[in-house]
Amino acid sequence: MESLLGAAMLCGFHPPDPGRSAEPLWRMGTPLENLEERDPIGTPNSLASEHFVVRWGDDGELPEGFDQLLLDDLEASWAYQIDTAGWERPVGTDVYKMNVYVGNTFEGGRTISFSGGYTWLQDGVPEIVLSPDSLQTYRGSGRARIRLVSHEFNHALQIGRPGLYEDQDAAFYYEATANWMAAQQTEDVEEFAEWGAFLLHPRFAIDTFEDFSAQSPRAGRQYQAAMFVQHVSDHYGVDLVRQSWDEATGSVLPLDWIDQATEEPFRDIFVDFAVTHATGDHIHASAYASGASQGAFFGGAEAITAWIPEEGGTGTPGGTEIPERYAWNHLVYDALEGGTLRFGFVAAERGSQGTPSDFETVAVIERAGEFERVPFQGEVELEVQGGDFVHFVVVSVPPTADYRERFGYSWSLGVEPVAGCGCTTSGNPFTRAFRWLARRS
Repeated sequence: MESLLGAAMLCGFHPPDPGRSAEPLWRMGTPLENLEERDPIGTPNSLASEHFVVRWGDDGELPEGFDQLLLDDLEASWAYQIDTAGWERPVGTDVYKMNVYVGNTFEGGRTISFSGGYTWLQDGVPEIVLSPDSLQTYRGSGRARIRLVSHEFNHALQIGRPGLYEDQDAAFYYEATANWMAAQQTEDVEEFAEWGAFLLHPRFAIDTFEDFSAQSPRAGRQYQAAMFVQHVSDHYGVDLVRQSWDEATGSVLPLDWIDQATEEPFRDIFVDFAVTHATGDHIHASAYASGASQGAFFGGAEAITAWIPEEGGTGTPGGTEIPERYAWNHLVYDALEGGTLRFGFVAAERGSQGTPSDFETVAVIERAGEFERVPFQGEVELEVQGGDFVHFVVVSVPPTADYRERFGYSWSLGVEPVAGCGCTTSGNPFTRAFRWLARRS
């Protein structure tokens, strides 16, 4: 798989074939000539550290000293992810050092067709392949380069274990977790900010996976979904994310594993994620708003599905506007004066491919930086003051659904102003930022 890491790097990994039957080379009992290092393709140049060997050919120009700097970043990733965060070391690395190849640098060597890196299993042992141009970051600061290395090394930890998530619906979790880990390791605010683009298309399913070559609004969403992994770790701890990989099997999807491992049903976890991130009621809101303001890679911005007119009204979103499974729509009313709001919601009986609909609806009154959440079914009556933002978050949570199936609904809002209220409050910069985003698309 090929996809974007940060603003300019592509990344990919190659999950093992679920039907593989061959024993990993390191378990075969046939020792190689060198028990500490192995290179099945005879790469001309190499430099080793405690856990890694960087290998490259003589074609092309690589930054002077990149090999030692790359090893430093790899060892830093090992130290953080294994020694500090407690992830299991990849299979085979108790016998062999992990190979990290610079692709396209000699005939017969590892190849890579995009800028960035990928991780795969070679004879049962993970190895990383990096593109030569991605190493140009070693001419400058270390921040961008270690993000790439940390991300790819986390892929090695994901696939270098006995159990794997093998279903296509789990593919997004590989990339989301690796991006999340890179941010944990580097504590890079810019990394967090880039995930903000996830909020520009909340109608897409959480487990969306699409390569950037598609040039669609979905492209790269699996990377931005690190925002959801961050939400899980914020509420349940970083160890839960690690455990989701320790206990991975081909018969369980990551979201189902989270459902089974936590006291809250997954639908409640997702509804909380949707509501807090739609409204900006969480600790990373300013960073995400900054990243979202830079726009999506393709397809504009749809963070807010509709701004409800001052006098209220009705609506039936259609086409591609309506949410898929584990996705949401966000309707906002800007109360210019105090009064009573009566909001009604009616779900379509079935989705676009016939699956029964299932929604959770939550109204949120945002007043002077405070958020009052009001879950409801069908109808809700709210008392508001002038200056309030009122969010109606429509969260689609059917237990099963076909890929990209959409779920429709209709809404209505009646407004009864209170004459002469005169009460005003200040709105949330997060919401006002998304108002601009919604209107420019």
